[in-house]
Amino acid sequence: MKKAARDAGKGSESTRRRLIEAAFAEIHQRGFQPTGLDTILARTELTKGAVYHHFENKTDLGHAVFDEVVVPWVEERWIAPVRDAKDPLGELIARVRRLPERTPRERSLGCPLGNLLLESSGLDGPYRKRVEALLAAWSTQLAADLRRGQREGTVRDDLRPDETAAFLVAALEGIVGTAKPAGDAGTLKQAVAGFVDYLRSLRPA
Repeated sequence: MKKAARDAGKGSESTRRRLIEAAFAEIHQRGFQPTGLDTILARTELTKGAVYHHFENKTDLGHAVFDEVVVPWVEERWIAPVRDAKDPLGELIARVRRLPERTPRERSLGCPLGNLLLESSGLDGPYRKRVEALLAAWSTQLAADLRRGQREGTVRDDLRPDETAAFLVAALEGIVGTAKPAGDAGTLKQAVAGFVDYLRSLRPA
């Protein structure tokens, strides 16, 4: 009986994860507001009953997508690698320089956080707060990374870490966002080159 209960629990968790992953794929491609439950279910071949077993509604599912996919997505790609690097500014530069290497599909989808930021005026209050909180957490950590760089002599002493970090996060989201409609990587390459030049200017003379 206990094994059967455990297996049932695993199956239920697997169903929940399938729903979250399918919802993320649709939201990343189309945006949260245009995405309907029917479209999500078409990816999973599950019924609406499966959705309502795990989530109150589409909004509740969207919150789970943000908490369990978007937050880790930004953490793994941008926050943790820079935070954990010996030279945080150097790691940030390296990651920005690799942006044009993304596939055309990756470029066309853009950053899931940036996409939701553009949609934020039409999102519910809790969703907007999630977006704002993740941006703030990213900026706060990056400011701490810049301060560490200042202490270690790899970042200019005269820059203001909080203001600089807020600008860098906003600029990075803007660069990725403006590249979305481009048919090739040319626009992204130009923006990245300019941004990398700016990042290099944060080094001590």
